[in-house]
Amino acid sequence: MRTIVAPAGRCPVPVIDTTEEAVRQWVGDLMDHYADKGDRLAFTGVILFASRTGEAKLVQMLKELYPSEYEVSLAEARAAMRLPTKSEKNDTGNTVPDTGRVLVTDATKTVTQGERGGKRYTLFGHPVTAVLRWMGTDAWTVEQSRAALTAMGIEDVADATLTAQLRAGRKGERGPAAELTEDQINQLYKTIGQ
Repeated sequence: MRTIVAPAGRCPVPVIDTTEEAVRQWVGDLMDHYADKGDRLAFTGVILFASRTGEAKLVQMLKELYPSEYEVSLAEARAAMRLPTKSEKNDTGNTVPDTGRVLVTDATKTVTQGERGGKRYTLFGHPVTAVLRWMGTDAWTVEQSRAALTAMGIEDVADATLTAQLRAGRKGERGPAAELTEDQINQLYKTIGQ
């Protein structure tokens, strides 16, 4: 049995409502979906799926209904998902590959290790570059974008990436901008005091 900590893709079980009963049913159905496949979905995966829905109320309900699971799962994810050092070798003597390993995950962002060693960030379930393109369509400055990302816990995006993605958003290039919910947009604006 595998334990799925950071599932990829869309949630396989639709969210019907954010009432207590509906959220409990959704969590149960989600766990059952993975159990039917012979896997176990860690509660961190539930939080990640909830954050991808764009329903801030859903994430809040998880915190309220499952407080200990919520806190423990985030702490475990941070501690258990560290990258191997260059000196850590597998049984064949090769450096342990770190591609795709989750570094940090919480209700709004996820950080994974890319194929070439760089970090890959998601914010609200979207690649951070798509969120930057959205900021570009909304005429955010580099300084505002940097402040918002820093406030959301994403601090090491290169200035060149910020500039290029903001410009791409203004011009409609480099892929689609993130489709953010009104609540997510409000969260971003709060980070820069607007």
